[in-house]
Amino acid sequence: MDDYTLPIGTIDTVKAGTDLTVVSYGTPLYTCSRFTCRICAYSVRAINLLRNPPPSLVPFLPARLRPPNAAPSIELVDLRTINPMPIQALADKVKKSGKMVIVHEAGKSGSVGNDIAGEVGRRAFEYLEAPVGLVSGWE
Repeated sequence: MDDYTLPIGTIDTVKAGTDLTVVSYGTPLYTCSRFTCRICAYSVRAINLLRNPPPSLVPFLPARLRPPNAAPSIELVDLRTINPMPIQALADKVKKSGKMVIVHEAGKSGSVGNDIAGEVGRRAFEYLEAPVGLVSGWE
């Protein structure tokens, strides 16, 4: 086995998507990866329901999910490093999807996730369609 050099200050797109950007690092990244794979493998019925909803559900769906629009796709991004923080690359991802959720193990207050949410909100505010979500550990 050869040595491998991890690029510092760059992100890695684990799974491409267009509707939501999920950013994670460390152990939660693998949990998110399993989750997005399960969504792909086990949610055929849910996706079919979104593609062909009963007429009674259509008024309750957001406009982007109403037929004939495609089912949502999730982009999973590996942060890789927290210092230096690749904020501009993350802001570019948000400009593409319009939504971001950050998943990490640390507590909510004073965490890396808060820093990312604040900086992305500052740099890509006009592109955000919703507040940046934060899934964190115990407070």
